[in-house]
Amino acid sequence: FAAGLAGLVASGRRDDALEYWLEQTVRMSAPAIAQMRGTPAWPALEALVHTAPYDAAIMAGHMSGRPLPAEWAELVTVPALVMDGEKSEAWQHHSAQALADLLPGGRRQTFPGADHGVAPDALVPVLRAFCAVT
Repeated sequence: FAAGLAGLVASGRRDDALEYWLEQTVRMSAPAIAQMRGTPAWPALEALVHTAPYDAAIMAGHMSGRPLPAEWAELVTVPALVMDGEKSEAWQHHSAQALADLLPGGRRQTFPGADHGVAPDALVPVLRAFCAVT
């Protein structure tokens, strides 16, 4: 996955790289990807997709659903807020909770009625409160 994604980005095929990333990591269906192409989110994500190979390289070997290594959490010395939307996929909920449980000072916030893309007006008060406490 990481090599294929990096190859698409290196050859300037950002559109294909974004589609590949959405298929492989988010498990988005072809019809959903086709629909997303017509939204303002597509060019914004396409502009960022060149960073995805770095994420893939860091996570290589850890994208199989198995728990992350506990020693990773030992390096985290600040509180962490892990967020998800109520309508996100089940695997995203499990991942969010597992990460919050793994991190010292980890906390999970699930946004009612939201999917993976939480509206900024819902995020801002939660982030302000979290940052004020930490």
